Amino acid sequence: MRGISDTPQRGAAAAVARSASALLVLLPLATVALAGCATSIDAPSAATAATQPVMTYERADTIVKSFDGTICPANFVTFACFYAGIDVAAGRLVFVGTHGDRSHAVPLAGLRAETGSRGLGMSVVRVDGTWDLLITGEGRETAARLLADALTQLPLRAEQIWASQALFPIIARAYRSRPVKPVPGEDVRRLAVQADDAVKQEQFADAARLYGQIVAIAPWWPAGHYNAASILAEGGAFHDAVIEMQHYLALVPDAPNARQMQDKISVWQRQDKTVAAEPDPASFFPPPEPGKPRLGVIPTNVPPIAAAARHLPNSDGALILYVARGGAADAAGLAPEDIVAAYDAQPVKTAADLAAAVRRTSPQPGAEVPVEIIRGDRRQRVTVRF
Repeated sequence: MRGISDTPQRGAAAAVARSASALLVLLPLATVALAGCATSIDAPSAATAATQPVMTYERADTIVKSFDGTICPANFVTFACFYAGIDVAAGRLVFVGTHGDRSHAVPLAGLRAETGSRGLGMSVVRVDGTWDLLITGEGRETAARLLADALTQLPLRAEQIWASQALFPIIARAYRSRPVKPVPGEDVRRLAVQADDAVKQEQFADAARLYGQIVAIAPWWPAGHYNAASILAEGGAFHDAVIEMQHYLALVPDAPNARQMQDKISVWQRQDKTVAAEPDPASFFPPPEPGKPRLGVIPTNVPPIAAAARHLPNSDGALILYVARGGAADAAGLAPEDIVAAYDAQPVKTAADLAAAVRRTSPQPGAEVPVEIIRGDRRQRVTVRF
């Protein structure tokens, strides 16, 4: 079955440029989790989560983005209050002012939200201990609790964002190393045709959503990142546009337009008004709990293109993206880009398998577990002590 070409579709970007004023708030494509990125091994299990109130990420995202009101510094400096909505982009909670100002933001990683009051007839949701979201009117206390619950769900997205960015250099190296480049299949072709039609119909938010799906399915396809960057930049999402164009250049550093695209990145970086710290992976781990083994890694599924680059027979295993300093995995000598192939003599096929295996580990201090890893293309055995 013939795939689509590897050439950036400049027509879509040009159509966007003709109607940039119609562009709505876009999905942050750079936050799409690539190849099944997982949460930290030590996050609560699904069974634990099921006992808590249901708040899906999609519902949380909708609730947070529906806020449209007054935001004040938590130090009660009233004259510094401003009217804004909220966006979620690039690992940040961004306060969007009435004129599009995006200079106030807080990182999602480690985000805290709690409810309180601020004067008669006014409820607040204090975010990260620094900003108060003011809520008035009937039902304000219920609305404040709902918003606070939604905000507590968003840090999970910050971890997905970080994991996507940590995984991409591995994918890019694998793509560049292949003498014969992979070609997207019919699933990507179908989405690309739909995205091109959405741009022609000036339905740019839909086009952004479709390109988000494209780069999730084929993160190694340069044209997908190029087109995503063009659409995001025209919509004012410069931070995400920079990331997507950097991904394009990481895949094809010798592209004929590489110098021109690097200059675009420089311009977009100047135009990016979103200011906040990048997510810190160390903040993704919950506090230690007595009697609960803690491996201290962030894993993901192994992308097939990365497995092929290592000449592995399949993509089984859990690819380590981050090792927490001082944890059990660190002490055992595990490192980023190791693939965990077996844990306690049981095969590991996915990141979820590894998480489940760790939860079954004996809670006794000093428990030792044999772990088989693939480093490069060679298998090794190590012992993890908890």
